[in-house]
Amino acid sequence: MKPTLSIVSILFGGSEVLRATLPSWRAAIHDGIEVIFIDHSPVPLDDELNVSEWAMYHWVPSNPGFAAGVNRGFAEAQADRVLLLNPDVFLTAPDLMKVEAHQDDNPAAVSLRTNGVVHSGIEYSWWGFCRDRTDRRRQLLGPSGGAALVTRALVQRIPFPEHLFAWGEDAEWSLLLYSQGIRTSELPDVVLEHTGGHSVGSPEGQRLKARLLVRNRIATFRRAFEPRAKLIVGPAFAAALLLNCLRKWRQGTLNAYLAGVVEGINMPVPAFRTQRLTWGQWRGMTKSVGQDA
Repeated sequence: MKPTLSIVSILFGGSEVLRATLPSWRAAIHDGIEVIFIDHSPVPLDDELNVSEWAMYHWVPSNPGFAAGVNRGFAEAQADRVLLLNPDVFLTAPDLMKVEAHQDDNPAAVSLRTNGVVHSGIEYSWWGFCRDRTDRRRQLLGPSGGAALVTRALVQRIPFPEHLFAWGEDAEWSLLLYSQGIRTSELPDVVLEHTGGHSVGSPEGQRLKARLLVRNRIATFRRAFEPRAKLIVGPAFAAALLLNCLRKWRQGTLNAYLAGVVEGINMPVPAFRTQRLTWGQWRGMTKSVGQDA
């Protein structure tokens, strides 16, 4: 029988966290829901977690990146609607019932609570930095890759940008959706508890995130904006990159961050899948709701 919902989750280390969260998934799901894990860890997490007892499990130690894992998970999914969910999230049966009941074909951002702060989907600052949307007055450009309800057909038509590998690829995907007229709503009455940081608990993981996130911010800026918008936004974007150096120095990730800056400037980027963003579009996409563009 065809499942009513597929859940796709990308694994990368963090077994000590997942031992706490994933039992809640097993308790919440029923026979009409399939769960698909794509594991990019160097050692198979199933050896410790035994998720293959109740879910589909694919170990891909070559680690082609989060975006590629998402695209593969959606290709494997059988249901028309897919919940893309980070594995370091607690899931309950009542919340899962609300997810199943949501039948809008447009994407829905699922809210998470991380360290007491509720965030839902992706927003951008006007100077070009993507971030979790914590203020509902801000434009919701698209769902976060950490918690999103999306149709399988949409991801097959507009796949996650695999050239970005991880960190920020969901933000560029949100720009692609928004620029093509696809609007994301916020899934009502659902807030999932998110422990956070399961894949960046080590200094090596923190350095990797620092490098890839700034690299991808620069790559998306180069790829998504038309020339006039780059001229207007560019100085503030560059200043924000520079100011971030102090924060990265305090975190001990400055060298990785600077390496990411160099990579972002020099890496080849494919053509944007739609018309590149104008300054007028960008003003509208980054203003607060109710604020004049």
